[in-house]
Amino acid sequence: MNLLLARGANVSDQDGSGTPALHRATHARHKAMVSFLPENAANVEEKDEDSCTALTIAVKGKFEAGIKLLLSKGCPVNFSYKPRVSNTVSCT
Repeated sequence: MNLLLARGANVSDQDGSGTPALHRATHARHKAMVSFLPENAANVEEKDEDSCTALTIAVKGKFEAGIKLLLSKGCPVNFSYKPRVSNTVSCT
């Protein structure tokens, strides 16, 4: 991971649908990346195209280790969890 940063990788990059790297790592339950990205300037308050933070994704996925990591990195807890009929999360 450090090699990628040394070669110019951007921890704030988003994929084609506007999903930040931290959100993808959280969704994939990748503890090392969820820890690494904020330590290297990824914005823990950044929202995706659905206005969700990485913490919202961790809560939705019941990713306890990710929740603890994100809270320790300063991720805000001011979101509302509103499951829709389709079992998706609506963020505000």
